[in-house]
Amino acid sequence: LAASLVAGAAAPAYKCKSSRIAELPVWIQGGRPVAEGSVNGQKVGVLLDTGAKLSLIHRSAVERLGLIPFDLPGYRVFGIGGESGAHAVHIDEFKFGQAVRKGWRVLVSGEGTRASDVAVYLGYDFFQNVDVEFDLPYGAVRLYQAADCENVSLAYWTTEPPGQVAIESDSRLEVTVQIN
Repeated sequence: LAASLVAGAAAPAYKCKSSRIAELPVWIQGGRPVAEGSVNGQKVGVLLDTGAKLSLIHRSAVERLGLIPFDLPGYRVFGIGGESGAHAVHIDEFKFGQAVRKGWRVLVSGEGTRASDVAVYLGYDFFQNVDVEFDLPYGAVRLYQAADCENVSLAYWTTEPPGQVAIESDSRLEVTVQIN
């Protein structure tokens, strides 16, 4: 990977290290990328929602997985159906490919039963410390951990210089792209 980095970047490319920490098979369900994961050893569908600020677990999955929700005093959840108190669960072990998170407190959301097998919605709070590559035509999502790569392009698939995106202080990232 280091050999394919774009020359002329401000940081020396030899210092940049990008390690693949997970590669997961992914499929499209309802127009959204879904992968397999597990909660406390039980398989679940995981929707990759990098546009969401927080990760969630669906209320029907909480019951099915035998998790015990607890109140989050002072927090409220607002949705199309109205407003309710916020709840969370404690997950002893969440596995997503080779990534493992232990002792994870996750918000509970949703009402009623789900027709799909998606139980967990992974948001920015999960993805914030990794680089994510969506290779949807080949049914894969790859997670990378980069170190000392400031101002170095990690776009190994192109020889063109990287573009720049201004990032606002909030954690939402919107980019206009052109395909073909």
